[in-house]
Amino acid sequence: MNGDEAVVDRIDSRRVRLDLANKKTLSLRRDDPQLRHIDHAWSSTVHAAQGMTRDTAIRVLDTGHGRLSGQAALCVEAGRAGV
Repeated sequence: MNGDEAVVDRIDSRRVRLDLANKKTLSLRRDDPQLRHIDHAWSSTVHAAQGMTRDTAIRVLDTGHGRLSGQAALCVEAGRAGV
C-alpha cells in the first residue's frame, strides 16, 4: 500500500523477501511487476509519521506559510518525535 514501509531481508536468484512493518513477510518473484513500485523511504511528512516510533528525528519546518500555520506545524512535529 502507498506509504507502507518494509525492509528488504533477502534477494536471491528467484525471489525478493521483504519484512513488513506489520511483522509479516512478503516474498515476490524477481520479475514481479509490483517491484517497480518499491522505492527508498528517505523521509516522510509529519502527517504520515503519525503513530511511528523513532529514537531520533530531523525536522524541517518552512515558515513561509504564515505565523499560525508555522506554530501549529511545529507543535505537530514536536509531538511526532516524542519531544
